[in-house]
Amino acid sequence: MRASANGKEAAAALTLDGRAVDPTEFTAAALAPSESVVVEACAGSGKTWLLVARAMRALLAGAKPSEILAITFTRKAAGELRVRTRQRILETLAVLAPGVPRSAPLLRALGGIDTAHIGTIHGFADRLLRKWPARTRLDPHYELVEDSGALVDECFLSLIQAAEARTLGELLRGSTLVDRADETIATILDAQRA
Repeated sequence: MRASANGKEAAAALTLDGRAVDPTEFTAAALAPSESVVVEACAGSGKTWLLVARAMRALLAGAKPSEILAITFTRKAAGELRVRTRQRILETLAVLAPGVPRSAPLLRALGGIDTAHIGTIHGFADRLLRKWPARTRLDPHYELVEDSGALVDECFLSLIQAAEARTLGELLRGSTLVDRADETIATILDAQRA
């Protein structure tokens, strides 16, 4: 499929909400920011263009930057989206005459663009957990682990130690897995003996 993005033609399979779309639907998605969409596409297909267009439409309609949510998979993509949104705001302000009513929401948006929720799924989850740590029963000073291998190693070590000390049931108290603690202890101890 060929999808037009910001005047550039890009050959890619573009989907919105899991189904293939044509360029007309692609443009309609950009112009309907009140609807939530999931955009999946190959590199260069216009995903960033679409999301920036949606953000701009919402900002011009008076939405606050803090009311915008765009989740990507990588920090690089999130950074690019934030930079391009700021750039589009500046470009639009540059062509508007001073005092034009459309410039007011963009000037406010420019000052608050860093409050827009543009980031990775991990960053979004972290923001929610930090906002309500008591509801999630987390220590408010928890830290994100960048190296998942270290986390796996730590969990495995805790599991082995709890099995050896026969305290796995206590460790799992309140979990649906507590009923399997004795079986797990036996399995781990058998594996160690073997």
